[in-house]
Amino acid sequence: MYLLSPKQQNVMKQLKEMKEKAQMEKDHYWKPIMADLKMECDVFKNEYKSKENEWKLERMTFKAERDAFKSERDLLNLKERSINRKETF
Repeated sequence: MYLLSPKQQNVMKQLKEMKEKAQMEKDHYWKPIMADLKMECDVFKNEYKSKENEWKLERMTFKAERDAFKSERDLLNLKERSINRKETF
């Protein structure tokens, strides 16, 4: 282990203070920008979620309509078969 002279200790202290000051200035500059970007990101996320839910509801509606058409088609096919059977007998 070695010891620094008082002058070297002072220089090291000044360097440390300058680093801390530079970091504080960077933080002071970037924190509001980051906060704005995070808010904007949250807004986009919320919009995406609402659109996604809207699309899911629309998809469920289409599936329900499709199922209704299928059941209607099946009923018509069943009626047609029963009519065809009656005609053959």
